[in-house]
Amino acid sequence: MLGVFGGVVVLVTVAQLITQAVFAPFLPLVSGLLYIDQRIRRENLGQSLAQTAAAPH
Repeated sequence: MLGVFGGVVVLVTVAQLITQAVFAPFLPLVSGLLYIDQRIRRENLGQSLAQTAAAPH
């Protein structure tokens, strides 16, 4: 019984590590995106960014 329990613990630990490795980068990415969005809105940069994006290179 103890061997089965140990195997389950190892399996759960590996699954948690994989899950954290996949989802951990999303929090900083979302935080950065929200920061940029708020800065664009606060500084009223939408119009100038749209003009810059539409300008031919």
